[in-house]
Amino acid sequence: MEAENKAHNIDDKVLKAIRSLRKDNPLRQQAEKILADPSSSIEDLHPMLQALTSRRFRNRSKIVAAAWIASSANWSCEQREMITQQLCKSLRWAMSGWSGGFGLSWLYSIYVVVALELFAAYYFGLGSAFASLSFAAYMLVMLALTKRETFSKLIQARVTLEALSKLADPASLGTSVNATKHAAVRDAATAALARITANLRPEHYGAVPNDTVPSLCKALDWANPDASQIILNALAVIGDGRAIQMVERIVQNPATPEIGTAAFELLPILRQREMESKAPTQLLRAGSRPYDKESELLRAAVCTKADEPELLLRASIGNAEEPR
Repeated sequence: MEAENKAHNIDDKVLKAIRSLRKDNPLRQQAEKILADPSSSIEDLHPMLQALTSRRFRNRSKIVAAAWIASSANWSCEQREMITQQLCKSLRWAMSGWSGGFGLSWLYSIYVVVALELFAAYYFGLGSAFASLSFAAYMLVMLALTKRETFSKLIQARVTLEALSKLADPASLGTSVNATKHAAVRDAATAALARITANLRPEHYGAVPNDTVPSLCKALDWANPDASQIILNALAVIGDGRAIQMVERIVQNPATPEIGTAAFELLPILRQREMESKAPTQLLRAGSRPYDKESELLRAAVCTKADEPELLLRASIGNAEEPR
């Protein structure tokens, strides 16, 4: 087992998560199958996707084990595409409504509860104070459940980003760059962004989801210098005319000289692609000669009946000479 772990370069926390699952758990069985034979294929995606995309009853060990399976198994192209789509969908949900963790909200809530209790006890007596205490306890429980849900979603987001990083599918580029906006997962999102960008090839131009380029441009508003450089590298491969305005802003006010140089070198590429994308719409269309009644000539009609003499001749436009 130790030799297999070294061969897979598996992290101790991942191995611990796998071993904590029941022996009859499908995730553990699939993980052990991959550890025994890295080239083996996994046919049933349901256990892994269920653990990674579940919105209720999330188990940390299952999430960690499933993320490792997603990034380590020998998938077919169709399976990889399906996994990437589901993980991106799950990541967008996990990052929705996230407020940044526990923060100082607990201290603020406790302060409000104590103030309300003192006010109720002083002005309305102990009975009212007890009632307000019950309500305050209810609100604190609800707050605790909300924060627990947030923390659970945060864990799910991080392991999902790690899986997307190892899959390195260009289709996940937009979702990964959007995650860099959240400070709690910015390191994981930036790492995924860098690895996916390194996997970009010229054939990916025009083949990524349509919202990828706008997402990359939008992320430049909050990206740090390292992430900005990665985004510019991605735009150099898949960027189009929609990125010109943002890159021009960076050229005028770069965060660092290196970023300014990268943006300046990128602009001609984007402008050339914009010209090429508009070229087909600028081709001349075939013209037509204006209609001239004087050039009409009578031509025999087809598919007519003998008893319909009015249909034996019909007008045809041409340059024939007038009959003498």
